[in-house]
Amino acid sequence: MSLRKAFIILKKELLNSIRDKRIIYSTFLVPIILPIFMLLPVSLTTKKEMKLQEKPSYIAVIGDGDEDLVGYLEKSRRFRFIEIPESPLEAIEKERVHCVLEIDKEGAGVKARILYDATRDGSRVAMEKLKAALLEYSKEKAREELERRGLSPEILEAVKVVEKNLVPPSKMGGFIMGMLLGVIIAMVSITGGMVVSIDATAGEKERKTMEVLLSAPLTRLELLLGKYMATMLFAIFSIILTVFSIFLTFKLGTTAFGREFQAITSIPITVQGFLSLILVVIFYIAFMASIALSVGTFARSFREAQNYFTPITLVVVLPIVFVQALPATPGMKYFYLPIFNVILFTREVFMGNLDPSHFSATLFANILFAYLGFRVAYRIFNNEKAITR
Repeated sequence: MSLRKAFIILKKELLNSIRDKRIIYSTFLVPIILPIFMLLPVSLTTKKEMKLQEKPSYIAVIGDGDEDLVGYLEKSRRFRFIEIPESPLEAIEKERVHCVLEIDKEGAGVKARILYDATRDGSRVAMEKLKAALLEYSKEKAREELERRGLSPEILEAVKVVEKNLVPPSKMGGFIMGMLLGVIIAMVSITGGMVVSIDATAGEKERKTMEVLLSAPLTRLELLLGKYMATMLFAIFSIILTVFSIFLTFKLGTTAFGREFQAITSIPITVQGFLSLILVVIFYIAFMASIALSVGTFARSFREAQNYFTPITLVVVLPIVFVQALPATPGMKYFYLPIFNVILFTREVFMGNLDPSHFSATLFANILFAYLGFRVAYRIFNNEKAITR
């Protein structure tokens, strides 16, 4: 086998791919745009809710009324009161008010009912603000009554609950980014090189150029290796662009992701962990590239190959769904399973918890599956019925 000939095929595939608009869109444009469309709406929603929290909410008071309660709400400057002639539902639907406070006398106390529309952001935020204000008023009145009777208000808080996250912010940022990147690596490794692999196999059949390549002074192994490296390279490019797009999205959405972005910039990843992850990801991409080439070689046309990739993509998605249900410290067996292992290992690396046994298991599994996958791809590529069908 001549590596020089394999690199000639690689160069040919790269030039063909750069000229193909479908490959440019799927490899370069989609990885940049997709994370922005996924994460930026979260940022915009958070900004909208923050503005609603800062602005005073319009409310109406109906029922018996309570001067002390209404006066307390007015002093908070979080609400503006409006009188409504119509029903509460009509007033909310016409957006005259965000919500309605119905007050009924109940013995020595007051029963407050908040009427709102959960489908409207303004109404929902106003309800949350009003509920918090009513709880504050209730506690204040209880303290006043206890002080009047000569009792300490501290008896209202028999148990003081204090939350403290023992995990530092940098580790939390590593957890978020590790899970996100693990899922992206698992998905983009197959989708990033999919179009290139199809074009290099089923596409060659459609263009009637596969026979020309087969008649060239090349072995099947050299021909397959060149296409294999091209598929891997485009998958790697897609992953790099997607990661860049995610960091850019976090940076643009500083309001929603401010803390997460600051934590990400100081994630506890080590040089050893980063290099270990690159090694694992390369062999995982090699495994996915072998699957992509096997499918493309077996298919008769570009469209048929795309149809075959639909169930394969679903198979990749299923472990991504189930990995959320795994315990915080998954067992060793999961690091021998493809897809599962790359997601879990990526999370570990970004959290700074590099376990040598997990690295060994993940690397061994990906090398084994990459080797077996390449053997299957080579066997299909060497089959005359499959290559000429």
